[in-house]
Amino acid sequence: MLAREIGQGGMATVYLAYDPATRRRVAIKVLAHELAQLPGFAARLREEAETVAALEHEGIVQVYDVGEHAGQPFIVMQYLPGGTLAARLHQGPLSLRQAAQLLNRLAEGLDAAHRRQIVHQDIKPSNILFDEHDHAFLSDFGIAVASRAIGGRQVVGGTPRYMSPEQARLLLAPRAANDPITPRSDVYALGVVLFQVLTGRVPYDGVTISEIAQAQIEAPVPRIKALNAHLPEACQEIINRALAKDPADRYAHATDLAHDVHDLTRGRWYLRRIAGS
Repeated sequence: MLAREIGQGGMATVYLAYDPATRRRVAIKVLAHELAQLPGFAARLREEAETVAALEHEGIVQVYDVGEHAGQPFIVMQYLPGGTLAARLHQGPLSLRQAAQLLNRLAEGLDAAHRRQIVHQDIKPSNILFDEHDHAFLSDFGIAVASRAIGGRQVVGGTPRYMSPEQARLLLAPRAANDPITPRSDVYALGVVLFQVLTGRVPYDGVTISEIAQAQIEAPVPRIKALNAHLPEACQEIINRALAKDPADRYAHATDLAHDVHDLTRGRWYLRRIAGS
């Protein structure tokens, strides 16, 4: 039973609903009509959403069901009343300690997905939700992976301001780009989110999609302390590695990035440097 609309974006509209069978509130995401028209999208969405549902990780929004009504695909998901990280950032940046706590939980969920060969491709603040206990969850795995390759053609997932350079190249030149989209693409996006939660800004922006994508590919990593002078200098080294243009130069796992940020807040990062580890 639908209650009310609780969110809307370019790909879907989300409704709050009550499931009498399980006696719980759920979120129903109704996919945009344009996606429903793509050949094979509904079948691929169900396949990928079932894979995500099997993860059952505490840092990932639980998917309960996937279906179709009158040709319109929908996903039934865990309802999280705490809003999005995007909404919270309207109030200003987070502290380094808050960012470390957020990253720890998200990174564990992301690595769990990567072990199942699932690459999210669209990590951003609006896809990070909170429950009533302030625990963070990653959402929209099903949509991201289902839109990768449908109708016999490659479709880039992601949002330009959070795209890895390899995703940006695919966006600008689909036929010419040959870089694989790997878990390290998600690590890059998580690095962009880290930069934003600490400064209130994304590292690369522009007027057009092409301009932003080109910056992801070519522009140097901005000086984070120029935007937040209270951050320790070591933040730059962590950000540089997370946002490395070459995937091989990035953190291999999301939890590696999260551990460095956590260690920085506890002083362990400097001790590791002194010890040469």
